[in-house]
Amino acid sequence: MSEPLRTCIGCRLRDNPRNMLRIVRFGGDGERMRILPDVHRTLPGRGAWLHMRESCQQQAFRKNAFARAFKVSIARADLMVLTEYFAQRKPETTGYE
Repeated sequence: MSEPLRTCIGCRLRDNPRNMLRIVRFGGDGERMRILPDVHRTLPGRGAWLHMRESCQQQAFRKNAFARAFKVSIARADLMVLTEYFAQRKPETTGYE
């Protein structure tokens, strides 16, 4: 049985999810919608996948890929949470090692 593949919202290439970070959207319907890195892949909500490479991150921000993946407009504060998370990580790590 083959491993599932996910598409990076930055570079749009398909890859094994072990090589990517899941970003999750949760909330809404009366409560504040938020997006967060789902390092342990346990958070509920709609997910999007992103390579931890800086080029993929830059493409995702430039293309407004988070809003497209989550089908909602994304608050600047939520994008800052992701920016800070990426700044703290080494470029090729996902946090699953």
